[in-house]
Amino acid sequence: MKKFLILLVMIQAIIACDLDDTNEDAVTEPPEANESNVLRANVGDQMFESIDFNTSGTFLNENTLNLTGGNGVSTFTFEIKDFQGVGLYDILAPESEVGVEASYTITGTNGAPNRIWAAVIDENDLDEIIVTTVTESSIAGTFSYTAENPDEGSILIISGGTFTIDLN
Repeated sequence: MKKFLILLVMIQAIIACDLDDTNEDAVTEPPEANESNVLRANVGDQMFESIDFNTSGTFLNENTLNLTGGNGVSTFTFEIKDFQGVGLYDILAPESEVGVEASYTITGTNGAPNRIWAAVIDENDLDEIIVTTVTESSIAGTFSYTAENPDEGSILIISGGTFTIDLN
């Protein structure tokens, strides 16, 4: 009986460890108050987190803000047109005059091309970026959207996105 109980405990421990390694129900945690230059999101069922030196916010002109967060393998890029500070911005299709262009890119390796998913327009989606804080040196907020790779016809659901990014 003692061996049977030990076997059950070992099986339960293995199952528990195995469950901890999956990202099926991963939820991004908002950045800590003192944490900067990080962008996180759920990309499908995978967790994405940017690296400090691959994360930046830059004004391209007076009213256009570019936010980028990368981890060496993939990158999020947001171009917020007609940026007005704190508020909700709709994520729109590329080449829109106002709103936000959003993309997610996986860098190609060994000569393979980059794989790019761009935001798609779907009236049923809540495709948005919400800027919650803006200071002279940083910006913070949340985002979610649906993206499509037109070359592959594949769709990615980007959810639970958070960012705190230093402005250059």
